[in-house]
Amino acid sequence: MFLLLCLINVVPSSVYASEGAIKPDSKFYFLQTWGESLKLFFANSPEQKLNYLLELSDRRVGEMKNAPSSQVANRYEDHFRQLNELSNQVEGKEQAVGRIKEANLRQQVVLAKVYGQVPENAKDAIINAQENSSKHVAQTIERVEGSQKAQEYIQQVAIIQQVEKIGQVERLEQAPIEGSPGGLKENKGLLPGQELKPL
Repeated sequence: MFLLLCLINVVPSSVYASEGAIKPDSKFYFLQTWGESLKLFFANSPEQKLNYLLELSDRRVGEMKNAPSSQVANRYEDHFRQLNELSNQVEGKEQAVGRIKEANLRQQVVLAKVYGQVPENAKDAIINAQENSSKHVAQTIERVEGSQKAQEYIQQVAIIQQVEKIGQVERLEQAPIEGSPGGLKENKGLLPGQELKPL
């Protein structure tokens, strides 16, 4: 029991750290995943679980920056699957959905940068993390805000992913999305005469 309490309190203790205490390529990484799962299980409210899952999604992005793998990508996707489920249980659903959407768009941009820096054999993990997490976020948005808002989000993600593939990532950060603080604007970040279309 003492070991269990230590794992809950120590392993995931670095709030919004770029990585957890144990690196994904360590044979002891399972201890971190176990500790995170226990901390999530014992969270007192859906709001606390939502906050912790957003923290964990940031942690997974930090891990993918240094050691992208399908294991980390799958865990990242699972956090957004759980966030999708939790968004039904929290008070202030619109605010919760806004936080989920904002976090995912910010992380999509980071992953787009990482995509250009990792070896070819790691690129699939990045793409899977982006695509699968965005499906869950789109479902969350559609359920709470309607299909039009979900389509707007899908277009924003498609632009990020297409820009990622043509190597224009640096331009993304300089152009906020209309109606979305800190996001991207669809008509900026392109070369003259260039037009991006959703994938």
